[in-house]
Amino acid sequence: MIQALRLTLALAPLLTFAHAAEKSFSFGKGSATQQLVTFESVADFETFVGRTNQISGTVKFDPTTRKGSGWLEFDVDKLETGIEMRDKAMKSHWLHADKHPKVRFETTQVEHRKGDEYRVRGKLTLEGITRDVDAVAIVRYLPQSEETDKARFKGDVLHIRTTLKIKLSDFGIKGAGSKVNDEITLGFTAFGQTGL
Repeated sequence: MIQALRLTLALAPLLTFAHAAEKSFSFGKGSATQQLVTFESVADFETFVGRTNQISGTVKFDPTTRKGSGWLEFDVDKLETGIEMRDKAMKSHWLHADKHPKVRFETTQVEHRKGDEYRVRGKLTLEGITRDVDAVAIVRYLPQSEETDKARFKGDVLHIRTTLKIKLSDFGIKGAGSKVNDEITLGFTAFGQTGL
């Protein structure tokens, strides 16, 4: 009995370390319903929301220490606003999808605030220009369970939601006209999985 107790105490630090291990979550390899990027423009003469389900990325997260890092990106050419002519103008005239096909966000600092709320600092690359951005993100960790299996996730799940307020002119995008606001809201909601 005493030997078993000693063995348990000796292994306790190892068990704690194993539990606190960082996990790697893949984004974009699941179904289209598991990821979404939106961007909203509210201008003088027109309001519209664009969207795409084509997100990819990798996030490393430790559910015990609540530390994390990673990147997410999406294809400019996959953005849709619901009007074909507007989509073509957006991709060719002011986002130049042929020269700069990706929009990428990469973290530089992740700070846990309370509950599932985090302050995230990072670098956003758009039109080949990279700027520092700051946002509040909701990050929810879901260990693999019967419920996640039923929802067709593989392994543990990480759900990330955040919005970024950016100015197109900060990324060299000008001349979009009075129908597109210089300030847009870029939103990410995505599910990463360890089993992909």
